[in-house]
Amino acid sequence: MKVCIVAAGLTAARWRLQPWRYLIETARGLGQSGHLVTILSTSEDGGPVEESLAGVNIHRLPDVRPVWWQANPALANAIRRLEPELLIWHLGLTSFFHFDIAGRFSAPSIGVFTSPVYDLRELLRPGLPSLVAEKELSIAHFVGRLVPGIAIRRSAQSGLRRLVTLSETARQRLIGRGAPANHVACIPPGLEAEWQESFPADQLPAARQQLGFAPDDVVVAYAGAPMRLRGIDALVRAVARARENAPRLKLLILSRRHNEEMAAAELRVRNLIAQQGLLQVATVVSGFLDRSSVKCYLAASDIVALPFELVPSDMPLSVLEALALGKPVVTTTAACLPEMVPADCGVCVPPADVAALANALVSLATNRERREQMAAWARAFGAQWPSWEQVGSRWAYLLQQL
Repeated sequence: MKVCIVAAGLTAARWRLQPWRYLIETARGLGQSGHLVTILSTSEDGGPVEESLAGVNIHRLPDVRPVWWQANPALANAIRRLEPELLIWHLGLTSFFHFDIAGRFSAPSIGVFTSPVYDLRELLRPGLPSLVAEKELSIAHFVGRLVPGIAIRRSAQSGLRRLVTLSETARQRLIGRGAPANHVACIPPGLEAEWQESFPADQLPAARQQLGFAPDDVVVAYAGAPMRLRGIDALVRAVARARENAPRLKLLILSRRHNEEMAAAELRVRNLIAQQGLLQVATVVSGFLDRSSVKCYLAASDIVALPFELVPSDMPLSVLEALALGKPVVTTTAACLPEMVPADCGVCVPPADVAALANALVSLATNRERREQMAAWARAFGAQWPSWEQVGSRWAYLLQQL
């Protein structure tokens, strides 16, 4: 079957990040099942119109949105030329304001919905300063909150054969917002086998020493962009508070950013570390690390803290990767996170609650037996998580049912 996946914003720098990773892996999985897949995405300045990215054919257009108020001839012509037998549209909540495919294309359509679904209380929890400072993320979720249920129901019924979510949480919340239950399916993301393979234990002492940590330190690691809404500021404050009762607790921050990107945000975090008196116990590793380095640093830690205040894209892979490495995960109750972290594998606290986060860190830092028990359960949980190949098979099965 010829399949076109339509998704804006897919670039070489982004494809390993959610939600684009999910789309790329879906395309790969369908390709392995015998389908011919092309992704239609937006063009980069001066970039090629046709290219291969991670083994997937990409065709770039100025705009790939099918909006109700005007035609998109470039998109229509590309779809006509490729002659797909199925269209898969990448959607978020705000897509339902403008998304309109009814009567425009002869091929049947599926939507893949990768956005978390929040209620107003959850959106306000991080506080106005953080929401305003990182408005690029927060505004999209606030606008999504304004989408009426009738718009979701109309889109689901008028042009989409199925709407696929990445989490059961998002599925249930979409149904609660008006999507027909029999239209919505859940296919979670996969996990690379590399994360399910144990890191060589004999290399861990050297890795900890390289990072400046002693054998008896309890290292809590954070991996991600240095953003308030990802919980990094709350984590720094929580570590400072937790050290009053767990003095061996140390902090490792893997600050994911390209070159000068987010330089000001990282400087803010470094200043906060100094203000909280953590200069001697916190290590910041800056830059976009390769997978082997990230795996090494996380394996050398004792706890992984990913205290999202808002989840940017549903089912963050960093949570699954930490669990697969056998690390107790301290996260929050935001969106899909409780679904991802069972109680025997980690701790979920309210978002932006520094006191609760500090208490969770103390409870793990001061109880080695509990940490080791959680680590074993986390590793077992990660070991049984589906691979990307299995995700592709689930998509192939879904296509057979249309």
